[in-house]
Amino acid sequence: MIEVKDATLGYKQGRIQKEVLHHLSFTFDKGQLLCVLGSNGVGKTTLYRTMLGLLPLLGGQVLIDGENLSAMSAKSLAKKIAYVPQYHNPPFPYRVFDVVLMGRGAHVSDVGTPSKEDCKIAEEMLGKMGISHLRDEVYTQISGGERQLVLIARALAQQTDYLLMDEPASSLDFGNQLRVLACVRGLTQEGYTVLLSTHNPQHALTFSHRILALHGGGVAALG
Repeated sequence: MIEVKDATLGYKQGRIQKEVLHHLSFTFDKGQLLCVLGSNGVGKTTLYRTMLGLLPLLGGQVLIDGENLSAMSAKSLAKKIAYVPQYHNPPFPYRVFDVVLMGRGAHVSDVGTPSKEDCKIAEEMLGKMGISHLRDEVYTQISGGERQLVLIARALAQQTDYLLMDEPASSLDFGNQLRVLACVRGLTQEGYTVLLSTHNPQHALTFSHRILALHGGGVAALG
């Protein structure tokens, strides 16, 4: 379970502090798809950046399986939570397999290289997402929908219990939106827990188990 308790989220630089979300409290349990719904600029990305340890909490607590987020190292957190961005443009034309293998980074030592087991896991996740045929394709040359499936495979290769997805279908055409979101919903049936943000109410209605609606700096509705 992830528990967010009376959290204040935002940005801090020196003595200057900008609060974006106030008194935020919610939980999500194993096997749930909790959809974070809200308009652009409401604070969805701020929530994600905080839960990924990129922004410090300005108040309250975030507990991951009972462990305080603020006390966790980056590597420990990476073994708990995987992240799927809205879009991803790598600086180099990596193969699809190599992009997925990068998900094993949290399990490789700082001076090590991926093992045969790491490569096996990457292969398995390509198969799980139905994209093994793309293994040796150049990641920058495949379609947007295929890229999102590769990013999900990379997150699964990280072997975490929790997946954070930041508007993973927003840049896709309608058919690929349904393809990607149906795939995400299917992952929850395997025990994965997903926090997925969107500004599309139809996505929330069709695919989520529960909805967290954000508005005006706080929770507008939860359930």
